Amino acid sequence: METLLSFGTAKFTRTGYADIVLSNARGNVIQSPVYINAGGTNIDLRIIKRLRGFRHSIPIETYNIKDTDGAKLQELMIMLNSTINNSSQETIIVYPRYDSAATVNLNYECVLDSSVNIQDLANVAIGQKVSLSFTAIEILPLSTVTSDSSLSNWVDESDNRLVDESGNYLILKND
Repeated sequence: METLLSFGTAKFTRTGYADIVLSNARGNVIQSPVYINAGGTNIDLRIIKRLRGFRHSIPIETYNIKDTDGAKLQELMIMLNSTINNSSQETIIVYPRYDSAATVNLNYECVLDSSVNIQDLANVAIGQKVSLSFTAIEILPLSTVTSDSSLSNWVDESDNRLVDESGNYLILKND
């Protein structure tokens, strides 16, 4: 199967900061049409609109459940804070479905467009869910990237990717 828009985890980059890869994050890509009013109406009195491109929204959901997750999320918060009152107007490059083995990964120059929503998973300190949403700053064509159809990720019954004892994802080669 070729997965549309690729498959993987979330990665964030910004000049002057180390890349941040959130291994348990799930990113999505929502491509919304952007129209411009071409002025006037047609013979049926319908407004004439022209499609300019698509605005890409990238909601990311990740979890703070493993020992290393908290430190990665703190690094991400520091990166996000660095964009506040930034005179150089630098943005963050978001890879919503990053796969280190892929030759092509979707990435968008983005701004954070939501609250940073941190929710406890239970009434005890077992973990947290963190939700963020980014918007690409450019209007782009529809993304048509697909994943390599010769590889499949091993998942459990809850669609969680399986890893070996070193934390590497298990991948099945389809010949």
